[in-house]
Amino acid sequence: MDSATLLGVRLQEICKSFGSNRVLDGVSLDIEPGEFLVLLGRSGCGKTTLLNVMAGLEAPTSGRLFIGESDVTVLEPSHQDRISRIGLKAATPRRKLAR
Repeated sequence: MDSATLLGVRLQEICKSFGSNRVLDGVSLDIEPGEFLVLLGRSGCGKTTLLNVMAGLEAPTSGRLFIGESDVTVLEPSHQDRISRIGLKAATPRRKLAR
């Protein structure tokens, strides 16, 4: 994909709750076209939830998500092509196995 077709991603005050557990609390960030983003944090801090919201696999409880200039916060599943535009890669540390 050439740089003329790349789109930025903008999150505005994204919140996500599961019941009374607030996992994301007002996350805002701008990812420029062609830029890479790395999320680091302890287990359970919301990294995967944020990526799932960005990919359209989870709906945010509140806030807005834009790809380019399009507000894609709430789209019907049949209109969600953003998962093919956002590359997700989960990395876990290697663990030694006890013998």
